[in-house]
This record gives sequence, structure tokens and C-alpha cells, in this order.
Amino acid sequence: MIRVLLFCTLLAGASFSSPADARAQAQERVVIVADQEAGAERFVIDGEEVARLDASGLHVRESVSYGGVLTDYGASGFVAHVSRHRAGPDDEE
Repeated sequence: MIRVLLFCTLLAGASFSSPADARAQAQERVVIVADQEAGAERFVIDGEEVARLDASGLHVRESVSYGGVLTDYGASGFVAHVSRHRAGPDDEE
């Protein structure tokens, strides 16, 4: 099980927006863009995309720091994990 919270600090001060909203909110230093066209979440800091999360995985421009364990359990392991931990629409994460 991967217990890496890569974007905790990013998410704490970030706003969520569309690409158009991101341009309108240029004064904000941290923006997470829900890019429907690309099918990705883009993490933008100071106007530069620093990470992207899409169907193929997590892509990071620079370093990744973590204090836990990274475990590669493959696609089938991911599906099994998500199935066991799937939250319903009324469940809190």
C-alpha cells in the first residue's frame, strides 16, 4: 500500500479551478487545475506546472520527498486496494 501524501502541503493552500479560472486567478501562487481536455489534474505553482496526475500516473517536474514506504503492487494490486477502500458518495474521506 502506498502511503505517500505527496501533495498535502500543496492541497492545504491551493484552490481548485478550471483552466479559464486559473488564468483569471493568476495572482494566486498555488492552483490545482481540473483540465478536462487533457483528462488530468495539473498542479501549478507561481505560474509553472510542477506536477500532473492523469490516467497514466503521477508526473513530477522535480524531486519527490516522502517519509513512508513506496510499494509497487502493480495495476491489479491498485484495483484491489481501491475496491476495498472505495468511499460512497455520502462517505467522508
